[in-house]
Amino acid sequence: MQIFAIVLSFALTAVALALVVVAVRRMLSVLRSGQPVSGRTDNPGGRLWTMARETVLHTRMLQWTWVGIAHWFAFAAFLFLSTAVGAAYFQLFDPAWTLPVVGELFVYEWLAEILGLLGTLGIIPLVVYRLRNLPKEKGRSTRFFGSTMWQAFFVEAMVLLESSAILFIRG
Repeated sequence: MQIFAIVLSFALTAVALALVVVAVRRMLSVLRSGQPVSGRTDNPGGRLWTMARETVLHTRMLQWTWVGIAHWFAFAAFLFLSTAVGAAYFQLFDPAWTLPVVGELFVYEWLAEILGLLGTLGIIPLVVYRLRNLPKEKGRSTRFFGSTMWQAFFVEAMVLLESSAILFIRG
């Protein structure tokens, strides 16, 4: 069974990496089709700080109050719990393996469990919100108009899977 899990995990990873390469190439082609950068190369440190602040604090998303808060918990859970997914690759070979340095710290364990719970509780209302505001039903009046819905539902499913899986693993 362990060999099956290893082969399946590596096969799914290979497919995922191929899809990532295709998506990145597509995004780069769109970016390259734009106008050349002019006047936006000044103050790289300030721009980096603004980008980091807006990403980590979700300043734009918080304009939608509960949606922003739920989205922040789903975002934080997805990023932080990716370390658990990374550890799972090594645990395919040695189930007792933990992340070096932080893997056995109670703070890491507690944070993983808290973010697993909050990520699960955060993503569920976001899925419901998206389902209640589908562009095919509300047209241009929904903020999701123009979105590729299957991609959004896929990301939401991954966040739910990763967040809830940590609860089941720890439980």
